[in-house]
Amino acid sequence: MGCNNVTKTADPPLEGCYLLLPKSTKNALFKCLCQTKAACTLEQDAWSMQKSFIWLQTAASSAPRQFQLSQHPLIKILQEDQRADVQMSIFNEIAHSCHSNPRAHQLHEPLYLYCLCSPLSKIELGLLRHKLWTFFIGYDEDNQTIWVLKLACWLQMENKHTELAGSLLDEALQRQLLNPGKYVDYLIFAQILVVEKMVARNADCRLVIKTLLDLLKRVAIGHSNAALLILSKAVLVCSPGLVLANHSQCKPQCYLALRSVLLHWLATPNLLTEKAMNVAQTILKLQIGRPKEPSASASPIPHHYMWMTNPDMFLNVHLANISNIPALVAGFQDAPLHFHKTNFTFLCGLLLNQQLRTEHQLNVLSMIVACSSGHQELLPTVLSLLLCKLASADDPRLHFAILKALPAMARLKDNTPKVIATIRAISQQAPDLKDFALRLLYDTWEVDNSAYWALEEAAMQRSAAPKGLEMERQISRAFIFRQLTERRPELYGKDLVASLSQILNECTGLEGAVPTALALEGIQGLCKAEIIDIVTTWKTLSPKFRLDTRVAVIKSLCALIGEIPNLEYAHSFDKLLDEVVAHLWSYVAESEHVEVQNAAFQALSAFSLETISRHIPSAYLADHNDKEAVIVTGKIWVSFLSEHPCKEAARDFLTKLVAAEVDNYLKFVYQLKAQREPVNYLALPAHSIVRALTEFIKHHFLKVKNWKDPAKDQLFMNCLKVLSTKYSKPLPPLDWSFLLELVHDPALKSHCLSLAAHQAVLSGSARRLVETYIIGITEAPQFESAIQVYRNLIHIANSIQPVVLKPFFQNSLHSLLESAQLELVLTHVSEVLQAKDVQEVNKHTIEEVITELIFVADAHSQSFLSLLGCVEAFSPQALTKIVTATPQKVGQKEFEKILKITCSISKKTASSAPLAWLNHMFALAYHNKIDLLVYVDELKSVLKQRATHEDSPAWLNDRFGEIQVKVADGCDIKETEQLCDILAIAVVFLSGLHVILPSGHINSIKVDALHEQLGEYFGRVQEYIRMDFGRLEAPRGIFQGFQVDEVFGLQTLYSGC
Repeated sequence: MGCNNVTKTADPPLEGCYLLLPKSTKNALFKCLCQTKAACTLEQDAWSMQKSFIWLQTAASSAPRQFQLSQHPLIKILQEDQRADVQMSIFNEIAHSCHSNPRAHQLHEPLYLYCLCSPLSKIELGLLRHKLWTFFIGYDEDNQTIWVLKLACWLQMENKHTELAGSLLDEALQRQLLNPGKYVDYLIFAQILVVEKMVARNADCRLVIKTLLDLLKRVAIGHSNAALLILSKAVLVCSPGLVLANHSQCKPQCYLALRSVLLHWLATPNLLTEKAMNVAQTILKLQIGRPKEPSASASPIPHHYMWMTNPDMFLNVHLANISNIPALVAGFQDAPLHFHKTNFTFLCGLLLNQQLRTEHQLNVLSMIVACSSGHQELLPTVLSLLLCKLASADDPRLHFAILKALPAMARLKDNTPKVIATIRAISQQAPDLKDFALRLLYDTWEVDNSAYWALEEAAMQRSAAPKGLEMERQISRAFIFRQLTERRPELYGKDLVASLSQILNECTGLEGAVPTALALEGIQGLCKAEIIDIVTTWKTLSPKFRLDTRVAVIKSLCALIGEIPNLEYAHSFDKLLDEVVAHLWSYVAESEHVEVQNAAFQALSAFSLETISRHIPSAYLADHNDKEAVIVTGKIWVSFLSEHPCKEAARDFLTKLVAAEVDNYLKFVYQLKAQREPVNYLALPAHSIVRALTEFIKHHFLKVKNWKDPAKDQLFMNCLKVLSTKYSKPLPPLDWSFLLELVHDPALKSHCLSLAAHQAVLSGSARRLVETYIIGITEAPQFESAIQVYRNLIHIANSIQPVVLKPFFQNSLHSLLESAQLELVLTHVSEVLQAKDVQEVNKHTIEEVITELIFVADAHSQSFLSLLGCVEAFSPQALTKIVTATPQKVGQKEFEKILKITCSISKKTASSAPLAWLNHMFALAYHNKIDLLVYVDELKSVLKQRATHEDSPAWLNDRFGEIQVKVADGCDIKETEQLCDILAIAVVFLSGLHVILPSGHINSIKVDALHEQLGEYFGRVQEYIRMDFGRLEAPRGIFQGFQVDEVFGLQTLYSGC
């Protein structure tokens, strides 16, 4: 590979984008470039390199990579001595050698880059830097060489280097004023980019802009649309924007991007000069009479070295030349958030494009709002844009979407007055939208509580509602009041009492049930916050609602009563407690509505058993002699369950009473007084509901099979259901062996197993019953029985040993593999794997069985996908095992299965380095000669999903370092090809560049087209990444033909991650 292949002035046709690496490696790679080229000598081929050793520091994945290479002698001198006389001596030597032999530039190029373009450049080298730049400008006056352009491409334009880059480019452009050269338009483009950076840093760029304006009036640059997109990010500099926007070839998407930013500029009070205001207004008026966007395809993008070396230039050139805007919008939806932020002004311009269909405008709107939610500094611009679009749009769907987005703009307090004014204007001009405006004001208050005054004013306003909407207005008001009492009762509670009372007084009819119910819920919130007194409140409400028959109102009233036991001061008012409990029992005894029954039972369960017992209706005490008892016996509750007409509501009520009883059990209840478990609960008090239910079941369990009375069967079933419910603690110890007589009854089996599973953690008899049951269905598999075990697996796995469970898992899961119930079963398995209080040994057992099963299942079956969902819940150790414990030799079908497993893990696990799971898959693909076509789609899916993960830049660094190491070790060229292809794809999809890939749809891009399509973006340069490594033959992958200086100068579109 001789120098002739590299130094020719005719550039190869490419559309480059060197956007590969995050900033964490930029400095190290730049050093590597300089130091590698320093090994060249004029006597040898100028582009062959000495053998070099690369040391890749991998102590921490987040640490910058370091490359140790031989150093240029002049750079070493400057690092040790920066005196002015030393700098002048070096400059004189360079100038003399270059005049004598033009090829000497190639030898000194590392020094040029070190002085002019290094991100670690020092102030002390200012003299040499200035002399070298002036020398190159004069040396290149005939426009026959590209040294000024090549160095301009690598100038550092970020942060502290911005002003320096602007000064150097300004000096070069001033020479071009007299004799515009071959590359003047590219230098102008670079200076426009520097201006945008300077504006972002609040730097003084007046002199730079003056030179730019003079040149723009004389030179027609080839990419005025792309330059306009860049200037839209620097709205303070609109004079060059006017020149470019007035260009005859200015495209709508570029003009509208600038216009969208100027909207906020002109809509906000400012201190702009009259001249600046006139320029901005002139730009906005350019929209009038603008021709429609041509339907023809965009003109081809001329190649140049600069497009490959600067991500901003590359991206804006391509966006400016996009012809299929709808397809671009669809692609943007698939891009990461940082890509939206980078191209925010372009998105804003798309929203103003009236030629876009409403569906596409809605998609753009959602992207803009999502982007502004993560970047508060964008909110003022977005608000001005939304208001402009609201005024110009004629589609109701757009109106609705914009109005719903307005409250989010109030996250910046300066926006709140504009948001409120807009919503109030809508309310005043469209009476039918008053309720909608009220909800928007409430949403605004949720974002910024300083909007309360507007919300209060709108809610308290008593204007006449349109016919048929009176009750909707009341519902809206009641809802807002209810929400305020729940969210901030201490601030607004006292002010809302009168409004809530007004709603209760006005909404007395059947149609007023909903606002009345909402108002009662608001009063409940005020009582809960102790803003108002519950005793006085009940005295006021009781006469009014005692005979109310509206279901919604009764439910809210019951909820209010249910709040009384939670108020400490209410317990001193026995009369109040007796009155409200009696009122609830009246609903239970008299109401025919199930909803009312459930609400009353829910409220009753909040009171103590003693209070409830005092007012239990006499109908349930007819057959008992303890009517005068303070607390009724547990048997009365069994009778209550039998006689109450609403069985399900009564059972749920008893379940709540049992839960309260279990919560109050003390430790001594669980202590065994003998070695064997007791056969009954005589140790519990007579009023214990648990004791009564258990006695009933034990007394009748032998008779249940012979009963012919459905009522008794239902009672027995309900008692068993109450006991089999999972409570906060197990039931006290009991000999549960009698359940063996019931567990084989199909109707009772599930409840018996649940009861035993819940008690197995403390009860030996319950544990033995569960073990016997599992062993039985393991030896003689039964589909429904296995399902019952999995439903209780989270309890069983905490008490039963793996020696019993593992055979059951193996047999049952294999038999369920093709069953429709497999997904439900695996849902229960995943719950066990994610639970913290389950034995780890049983979790490992489950992971082993699932791992075996997933390699048996068909990779294209639904059962395989269900198993993948379960794998995501594995422990990190199990995930590592399932990914790495695969044979080195696998076929394509086996590889596809491993591929899906690995990608699923990478996409959905909560690992700190999710993309690292892919590395083993790449190695496996190479060793088994698996073509990239097989796994590129899965790889792209993972990369797009993990584009915003914090570890993705470090993973990308690792891929680049891996290539360096492989090349240094002289590995197989095919492996290097594969790694380079993977790196190229990773850069495209992690950066978001897949949005502008030249393809109808991203997923249609296949490997056989990647060289043609992605290669256009990465460019075809003359050499592969040459770190010397002798005369290494360039691989035929996507990176074929990369020139070393261009690779190591890669900038970072991906820096957004």
